[in-house]
Formats: sequence, C-alpha cells, structure tokens
Amino acid sequence: MLPICIDTSIRTACPAAALGCLTAQVYTRPSESGLLALLEQEERRLSVRTVAQIGENAAVSATRNAYRAFGKDPHRYRNSAEAMMRRLAQGKGLYTINNVVEINNLLSLQSGYSMGTYDREHLCGTLSWRVGREGETYPGIGKDAINLYGLPVLCDAQGPFGNPSSDGTRAMITQETKDLFFCIYAFDGTERLPALLAQASGLFSAHARAENIETWMVSA
Repeated sequence: MLPICIDTSIRTACPAAALGCLTAQVYTRPSESGLLALLEQEERRLSVRTVAQIGENAAVSATRNAYRAFGKDPHRYRNSAEAMMRRLAQGKGLYTINNVVEINNLLSLQSGYSMGTYDREHLCGTLSWRVGREGETYPGIGKDAINLYGLPVLCDAQGPFGNPSSDGTRAMITQETKDLFFCIYAFDGTERLPALLAQASGLFSAHARAENIETWMVSA
C-alpha cells in the first residue's frame, strides 16, 4: 500500500474529494480480443449519447464542479473521462495502447470518473494530492508541457506526475510496466469506490494477470 495524503488545498476547495487506489503486479501487453470487445461495447453505448447528456453524468458533473472550486474552467481543462465520452459522442474512436490503459479507459467510460494508471517503478516516497502551484508543468502524454496551476495533481518526492485531465510522461504505462498504481479521482465522496475497485481488481486479474492486488481509499 502506497502512503498517500490529501493536501489541505484539495480538502478546503472540495471536501468530498477522494481517491480509490489499487496496486498490483501486472503483465502489460497488447490488448486481447476479449478486452477489446468490452471496450467496443462501451464505445457503441456512448456513441449514441449527445454532448449535453455527457454533462448529466454524476461523476462528470462532480469533477466539473470541483474544477470550478479550484479556479479552473472545466470546459477549457476537460477531465479525461469527459474528453473520451465527448470524443465518442462526436463519432470519433479511441486509440488502443495496451491492456492496462484499455482497462483504465473502460472503467472510466463506464463510470464517468477520471482514472490514472502509473508505473510504480518511476514513483518514489509518499504521494500527495494537492492543487498545482504557479509555474508547475510537466510533459504530457502525447502533448507539450501541461500547465498544472490550479489542477488537482498527484505528486511524489520528485514532483507532479498525474492529474484527472492529462498525465505526465514520467510514470506513464509502457510495455515494460510490471508494478502498477491505479487510482480513481472522485470528487463526490467514497460511496461508489468500493464497487469500482472490485471491478478494477477483476479486470486487471482477467486481462493483465494481476497478482498481489491491494485496494484502499483515501478521503478528505
């Protein structure tokens, strides 16, 4: 179990903020047909939604409200779950990366929560969840430098590495990833997290050969 604390900058702006956490040893590989079929089924379900309907999802709405509380425009800084849902509603497909990333995306699309998957070998020390400070950036996955000011960022001893909108490259999942840290970014409390963590455990076991799974929650 990784030590994680929620900073007062998060607690003050969004008292209902919580993290659902999972660690495991996994086998990262290209996704097999069974997992891709599950993802395609979810893509078809969401492809008939309108952009307006996406905003009615409780988890998406809670994340938008939290971003406003942090002083960020949720339309300019869309969280990853909403961004994927909008992409599907606009008739665009999702890229496939590997089994670990696909499991993350599947759970995010099903629930409306933004989620993060990280390589533990590239993390060190106690983790903290706090609001990004002025001047903080990191190279985003497939993007240029991400301005982290005002975003709810996960940090380790080396600094920020992830947030609900766009993760950094330092702890990104690659084909070499064996030690996983997965988290659910929740801004509406912990009620739904136990079921989602159980679902995540099952998917990582079935499709990524996960072993030594640990799950826990951290709340403000």
